[in-house]
Amino acid sequence: MQYPQGYQGAAAQPQNNGMGVAGFVCGLVGLVFSFIPFIGLISWPLVIIGVVLSGIGINYANQGRADNKGLAIAGLVVSIIGLAICILWAIAVGSS
Repeated sequence: MQYPQGYQGAAAQPQNNGMGVAGFVCGLVGLVFSFIPFIGLISWPLVIIGVVLSGIGINYANQGRADNKGLAIAGLVVSIIGLAICILWAIAVGSS
């Protein structure tokens, strides 16, 4: 089958940003757990993993390998806030 001259075809759609979504979910769960005093220990690995995965998701979006960069940025912000709360709890418990 021949296409008319100048036919470009469908552009390849970038795939969804799975790393950004995973980073957002880990960061959000870690943020929720970080407010609970002793159960907050669970949040340390979650927010650290959230920072790493969100950073990878932002990198993928910048390279054009994925879309929804905004969710990856939101995951990074939520993870950093959760990490800050974990650090504040560690300081509060350590100083007493």
